[in-house]
Amino acid sequence: MAKRAAHRPRLDFNPKTVEGWGAIGASNGEMASMMECSERTISRRMNDTDEFCLAYQKGLTRLKGSLRRKQIALANRGDRTMLIWLGKQLLGQKDTSHHDVAVGGVVKVQVFLPEKGAA
Repeated sequence: MAKRAAHRPRLDFNPKTVEGWGAIGASNGEMASMMECSERTISRRMNDTDEFCLAYQKGLTRLKGSLRRKQIALANRGDRTMLIWLGKQLLGQKDTSHHDVAVGGVVKVQVFLPEKGAA
């Protein structure tokens, strides 16, 4: 009778460590490399283990909040690029153009730009 191959013992993950990985936006591959396991193991834990997934999500939420605070700080200091980007992301603002085409092949283009000084 053939012996079955022994399975590796189950890896234990420290929830604070997993949260730390989330806080830096670590990918499954990066986490697998740090834990010396397969990406499949990380994926399984993410899908099957509430504690693992919740710890990672908590860290990811911290990362997003930190980035958002820095973006808002840049916008508050007058960074035009960040003001425009945040306006589009948070306020639903967008660049628009309106095109009127007249009969006879003449094209009339009207471009509406934001007023100077408008935020």
